[in-house]
Amino acid sequence: MKESNSLIKKITIVIIAAAVVYAFSGALISTLLNHIIDEFHLTGTGEGIMSSLMNVGLMVTFLVSPAFQGRIKKLKMIMVSTIILTVALLICGFAGTAIIFGIGSIVLG
Repeated sequence: MKESNSLIKKITIVIIAAAVVYAFSGALISTLLNHIIDEFHLTGTGEGIMSSLMNVGLMVTFLVSPAFQGRIKKLKMIMVSTIILTVALLICGFAGTAIIFGIGSIVLG
């Protein structure tokens, strides 16, 4: 009984951490979008693509994630997702070019 309560607490903490990281990254990118466009000197199509990159990542995730259901334990999957989100946010933060920032945004999605 205690083991199941401990597992539920761990899963809850990891889910909250993943949600906070994802919400923070989404809010950060949407707030800084104009600065990102100015920093990388994007015009026209580049502006539209940059604002859509996280959605591309979300679509890829929705297509790929069912393949992992039932094969990987939920806690491990959520922990890996949280680590990936954190790394992608760091990639976006330290990106020197628009391409690297775009890759980080797709992974962040």
